[in-house]
Amino acid sequence: MSAPGARDFAELGGTLLEPQINFSGLTGTFEELTGRTEHTTARWTGQIEASQDGDYTFYAIGDNGFRLLIDGEPVIGHWEPDWDREQTSAPITLKAGEKHDFPMEMFQDIGGANMFLRWSTPTMPKQLVPTSAFTPPAGFEVFPVELTVGEDGRRLLARFEDRVSDLAQVADHLKIEADTTAMPVKSVAPARGDRDSLVVTLSEPIQKDQQVRVT
Repeated sequence: MSAPGARDFAELGGTLLEPQINFSGLTGTFEELTGRTEHTTARWTGQIEASQDGDYTFYAIGDNGFRLLIDGEPVIGHWEPDWDREQTSAPITLKAGEKHDFPMEMFQDIGGANMFLRWSTPTMPKQLVPTSAFTPPAGFEVFPVELTVGEDGRRLLARFEDRVSDLAQVADHLKIEADTTAMPVKSVAPARGDRDSLVVTLSEPIQKDQQVRVT
């Protein structure tokens, strides 16, 4: 923000690729990108598509205010300095495979920050909008990687599209978070029998159902 309470988008702090709008804690991300945890804003952009035809109802909840547009039309508008008050849209008809422009914005005044976006149809129960529904903005460079957490929670397999090499400094700049908590990296090594994958060993285990982020 340009000033506390402005709730504007005055200066870009940074850009990240996120799989979905499912954030129990955003203050760590704000601090990483802007150097502060309060008086910040965020905007998610790209495209959204449904896998099946239907009338979709959107549900948004966060701390503090937020708003959602689809193809430039307001779907949810709650630009208010409160928190954890879920807002529900009117049903929107979406066709399977059709992409729609998707900007969603929020502001963070003080304290904690979270944001969740869910949807439902008459035949689909309310759930988080899945990663498969989102496409990054045009021109955004994506480095595809498939991530799998081992059963012990201490080993993370990262599979890339091509051969990985030159691993000497990877552990020094690799950052892994579980529910926004930094996880210490113990070692990084090539996967046995798979030249396209890395095995990351952690000093502490990731717990079941935690959201994992790798940078």
